[in-house]
Amino acid sequence: MSKEFIEYHSEDGRGPYSAAMICSSLEQYAKNYVKENDRITSNIDKNVRDAVLVDAINYIGLQGWIDYALYTNDLYSQKSEKISVSPQCLLTVAANHCAFYMFNENMVDSVLRNDYMNDCNKEFDPNDGAIVLLDFVNYIAQRNDYDKRFTMRELYERFKTQKHNCEMKKLKEFLELTDKYSELLANGYSIDNVFENMLSKHNLKYVPEDGTYHYIDEINPRLVKDDEIHPWTAIMVNKEVDAMAYAYAKMNDGSKQVPQAKIINERIVDMKRR
Repeated sequence: MSKEFIEYHSEDGRGPYSAAMICSSLEQYAKNYVKENDRITSNIDKNVRDAVLVDAINYIGLQGWIDYALYTNDLYSQKSEKISVSPQCLLTVAANHCAFYMFNENMVDSVLRNDYMNDCNKEFDPNDGAIVLLDFVNYIAQRNDYDKRFTMRELYERFKTQKHNCEMKKLKEFLELTDKYSELLANGYSIDNVFENMLSKHNLKYVPEDGTYHYIDEINPRLVKDDEIHPWTAIMVNKEVDAMAYAYAKMNDGSKQVPQAKIINERIVDMKRR
């Protein structure tokens, strides 16, 4: 007899498992999933199916700030790890994140951009990818004897709800950062001081010649490492730069000194264009 599926919720919005544990558990399900030949995806190119599964799982890892680095070859590895993740939580996470990946990301571009991790080297119908992910989510439900079967429409509605929530969260974070930088500027800090302090917090050096960031050499702080900023750090830094540029623009009465960092000026110009 099937069990009723009750969606997982937490008070603080966070799950009880790390992103690595979630991805590892999904990997085990994906390994079993590709062994079956009688599912509705049997007429979809195997390379497309595997590439979409791997790309979606890696995407889920990135949302938890980890580089899970799952390759399609891993789906056929005999290596198996027993990861204890509540199926209620796992299915909730899989449905929500697969829905967001399916409708918010350009699935085909993402798979082809990460083609070194899969065997898909040509464009494919994104509807095939969507069918694979929907079937995979329902496979997890079926394997755990849940009575729930998701539809494409339901996943789309989940995506719309999540997108709205994400936009509200981003707005809240942006306003909080703006308030923080507005207070610093009001207390006499120059925009260049604020910018340099933010870079120091991330151990970065801004290179105005090409407009990029680089890590400062830990042995000799006067040197700048060749490797550019990590993509995850770039996301955080760009959020802060946007907020401080907005705070500065709001307080700028035309008499303030032009910031030395051209990126601040560029962000202000971009904001005025929007």
